[in-house]
Amino acid sequence: MRCHATVRLLHRAVLEFERTYGRLPTEQEGLNVLVVEPPDWSGEKPWTPYLEALPRDAWGHEYCYVTMPELQPAFGIYSVGADGITLSGGNDCDDINSWNQNAPWLAYYGVQPTRNRLLLYLLLVIVASTAVALFCFAGGGKAKERM
Repeated sequence: MRCHATVRLLHRAVLEFERTYGRLPTEQEGLNVLVVEPPDWSGEKPWTPYLEALPRDAWGHEYCYVTMPELQPAFGIYSVGADGITLSGGNDCDDINSWNQNAPWLAYYGVQPTRNRLLLYLLLVIVASTAVALFCFAGGGKAKERM
């Protein structure tokens, strides 16, 4: 899902910001600090942009940045989802966030989890390989009879 990939991209950009400047963006700076130098920038290192522009989610909404000390790392990024609102700070069933490994939004949007999709592909490959092997074995025997 494109939104989840963008959430991960923004998450990595924030981690790079933290590695460079030794701190996370404040909630006031938010994700905007990745593209625009804050007017009161006082970092030891000169500010540099991490992105050309902030992306919007699939529904045209801005991504949200929150500091969350209980998380490791202590921040989260989320999309408010198709309805454009969140009642839980990024934990609604349609919100796509960086901290919930169970990804409840996959079921909400009808997306198969990646692991299940890979298992399905693997099963299809096994079935196709078996069918090809049986066809070649059976066909090879008939070809010898004709000669």
